[in-house]
Amino acid sequence: GVRVSHADNTFLSFVCQEMNTAEHYNTSINITISVLDGDDQYPQFLPCILFYLDEKSQIC
Repeated sequence: GVRVSHADNTFLSFVCQEMNTAEHYNTSINITISVLDGDDQYPQFLPCILFYLDEKSQIC
């Protein structure tokens, strides 16, 4: 897991890459999460809610 200290950093940044497709495509995405310290407690992330594009693809 990743420990988040709001005093040190208010953003989390990730680069995710997928390179194992059958078509040999390379793709990546940059994800930035803004951390809001609303109650001075440890940050918690809500569970993922799935959104379906079709039966084979899912967006969370």
